[in-house]
Amino acid sequence: MIKYPREVLPLPWYRSALPQMAMADFLPFSAIYIELYYIFASVWGHRIYTIYSLLFIVFIILIIVTTL
Repeated sequence: MIKYPREVLPLPWYRSALPQMAMADFLPFSAIYIELYYIFASVWGHRIYTIYSLLFIVFIILIIVTTL
C-alpha cells in the first residue's frame, strides 16, 4: 500500500480547546447553580423547600453529569 501525503485541514472554531471547555462546563455548573439558588432562597427567605420535582430533575442531571 502506497501512502500519499495529504493536507490536514484546519479545525473549525468550535473544535478548538476554549469553546470545547466552555461547552463541557455549561451543563454541570448550570445544574449546580439551579439547585443552590433554590436552596439558598429557601434558607434566607425562611421558606420551606417544596420544589421536589425541580430537585428531582436537578438530581437526575447531576447523575448524568457524573456518569459522563
